[in-house]
Amino acid sequence: MHYEALIRTMVRAELMAGVAMLMTEHLGTYQLPPVQARLARLVEFYQTLRAHVIASEAEGFISPSGLYKPNVLLFDFGRSYYLERYAEMRHEVIDLAGRASLLFPTEEQWNNPELHDWLAPLQAGAVGEPYDRLRISRVIRDLFLSDFGDRISTFEQFNGTPMLATRMLTMKRSELSPTGPLTELARKICGLEKPEAPEVTAYTEQAEYARRLDGVRLEGSRVR
Repeated sequence: MHYEALIRTMVRAELMAGVAMLMTEHLGTYQLPPVQARLARLVEFYQTLRAHVIASEAEGFISPSGLYKPNVLLFDFGRSYYLERYAEMRHEVIDLAGRASLLFPTEEQWNNPELHDWLAPLQAGAVGEPYDRLRISRVIRDLFLSDFGDRISTFEQFNGTPMLATRMLTMKRSELSPTGPLTELARKICGLEKPEAPEVTAYTEQAEYARRLDGVRLEGSRVR
């Protein structure tokens, strides 16, 4: 249901890495090894979310109604990964930008002839034009240092099932029980035999019913 949230967070992570790289390039700090190590964390953040999107799409299935549904576990955990690390990554972007995300003139001040010649040198950087820094600074301000940015992060935190509930429901899945396929490797390593009959519960019966439905191929006929 909330698969689109994972795509949205992936794009936001891409933007976070991008603006951090643009700002550090303009400031002249991009080539510093400690800065590049911190930028790599933002790239890792984005690439991990991208991996969740690709994997959830690759391991999806066709529903009884003929629609393709991404893998629920993969996009749920991708969303959890984003929510747990967003605040830390947000801090990285702001810290790498430094005071450039706070101290910059308004458009009116920038266009004021009496102030422009004084303000322009203060915004000059190693790469690009002084006005470029203003553009980058405004995006960082809007995304992370404004009521608008706070509303976006709060929306993602509560849009859909909270992380605790997601994880609790995850462990109710029959394939993730101690008798499910996830423990097969551990059983082999530990020398344990697999139980002859798995535990049957209302949930496992419901899951089996759902799997039977997912296996039905509709070709113009009704599913009974």
